[in-house]
Amino acid sequence: MKHSIALVAMTALVMVGCASYQGIYDRDAVRNAALQTVGLEQVAWTSHNASKLPPGMESVVSLNRMSAHIGSIDVKGDSATVLATYWYDGTFSTAQGERAGTMKVQRRLQFIRGSGGQWSQSAPPVEIARNASWKGTA
Repeated sequence: MKHSIALVAMTALVMVGCASYQGIYDRDAVRNAALQTVGLEQVAWTSHNASKLPPGMESVVSLNRMSAHIGSIDVKGDSATVLATYWYDGTFSTAQGERAGTMKVQRRLQFIRGSGGQWSQSAPPVEIARNASWKGTA
């Protein structure tokens, strides 16, 4: 009886350990997929490929620098949601005319795990927040 209980406890411990390892691996793999998405956007800005830019970026007149931070990552089975924050430094078209400054945009990114275990973006990014700070006129 004691042997059975010990065996069940050991099995449960191994299962929890493997699940935790898989969860850590998935989070890293999803983070890498999200960073690839950021990199593809940077390439689109550099190559002036407006068709590859996220929606809502029409106000950018000229971009000096773009950076991003991958925030929370929520993995549930074969799907994952990432909250990413982007900073755009440059010149923007506003109601007051062109202004230089920084725009901060938060987006939710969706990913799915393919049959080979790779994570890929499964839907267009969804903007959830935006704000800007201006340096003055451009």
